[in-house]
Parts: sequence; structure tokens; C-alpha cells
Amino acid sequence: MYCTVCQYKYTPNPKNRAHSGEVRAQALRLLALGNTGRGVGKVFKMSNTNVYRWAAKEPLLFQEFGDNEGGIDLVYQRL
Repeated sequence: MYCTVCQYKYTPNPKNRAHSGEVRAQALRLLALGNTGRGVGKVFKMSNTNVYRWAAKEPLLFQEFGDNEGGIDLVYQRL
């Protein structure tokens, strides 16, 4: 549709393309369990970038826990 005054093209009823909170929580849980963002993205048929951005927005989601022979384990805190 176009605005009758300025001829700006717009969508009157845009679709909500956001993933549900439940899907987001499950994706972050899989990421916390050691799966890669790409693998999680494939499971939920979404971009791995979505998964990594969600994880970046939840800085308290992962906490370093102990020393695992030179490596660090991550423990899932919320969700």
C-alpha cells in the first residue's frame, strides 16, 4: 500500500517473525550444553547468528566453573 499524501510504501499488517521465548530458551540451553551455534541453528531451522546474538544478550547466562584440565566448563544459570 502507498500513503495517499507522500506515496510512502508500507505494509499495513506486518507479520511477527520473532521466535517464541520457548524456542529461544531451548536454543540457549542446547548452546550451554556444548552444542555449536551452527548445530543449534540447524535443529531449529534458523540462522546460527540468531543463537549467538541471543547468547550475547544474556551475559549472565553462562558462568565459568572450575578448571577442567586447562579448559573451563560453562554452567547454565537461568532458564
